[in-house]
Amino acid sequence: MSGSAPPASGVPGGDAAKLVPLPNLIAALDACARIERTRCGGGSLVWRRWGTGRPLVLLHGGAGSWNHWVRNIGTLMRTREVWACDLPALGDSADPPEPGGLEGIVAATADGLATLLPGPRAFDLAGFSFGSLVGTCIAARGPGRVRRMVITGAASLGLPDPRMDLRGWRRARDPAERLALHGHNFRTLMVASAADDPDGVALHAGNVERARFFGGEVAAMPITRDTLGGVDVERVDAIYGALDPVVRRDPDSARTVLQAARPGLRFTTIAGAGHWVNYEAPSAFEAALRAHLED
Repeated sequence: MSGSAPPASGVPGGDAAKLVPLPNLIAALDACARIERTRCGGGSLVWRRWGTGRPLVLLHGGAGSWNHWVRNIGTLMRTREVWACDLPALGDSADPPEPGGLEGIVAATADGLATLLPGPRAFDLAGFSFGSLVGTCIAARGPGRVRRMVITGAASLGLPDPRMDLRGWRRARDPAERLALHGHNFRTLMVASAADDPDGVALHAGNVERARFFGGEVAAMPITRDTLGGVDVERVDAIYGALDPVVRRDPDSARTVLQAARPGLRFTTIAGAGHWVNYEAPSAFEAALRAHLED
């Protein structure tokens, strides 16, 4: 299913997007998106599409949605046909088919891509965090489908537990207390900056509250590390924030694992950024992504 969309001109990306309130930016992107739906269990997998050019698929992080890319789409859609889905059991998408879990998420997403973007080397792929794991599994499931892949802030590398101080929010009944807990987790996990970002906290809280799948267990397994070497992709590269707590603020540990699994992998570290590097340092991230996809 699809619908017509107004032109995408005028939506900022990169650091310019940081000057726009997130609700306004999300509304502008939604207004110019074309919505596509593919089968997902008993419902639909929801995709948003912008722009024209070589297709670039964006897969968001755990307990997130397409809006993990909110500050990047405005730039990327100027030269690319950008596809961003809500992964199964997250955002607006239905729960995955049996057997559920990671296997069901990968199957439904891969089948959706085969429907929307058929053919060999049909698209490039960028994954953030959990999306890097899903993207790696999709590439392994469909040899020859992905041209280039860039993984960002990937876990599932077999590294030591980062032991972050994340706090449970489900039992909090007071809305202010609940939001404060989400804010703590946002600052602990997602960003390195100590600056107040109420819109970012609200976006994060909204995504987490809607999530029906949490990837903590698979993040602790070395699935990305063990799968990456065998994927049939023209090239695989990686981008990390220098202060990413998922790798204990030591991106060189991820570099070592990834380059051992995939010799020749190019690795970019972005100074001053945490886990959600594409949100926190959008222009630097977009420049690195463009270099990895086009050089």
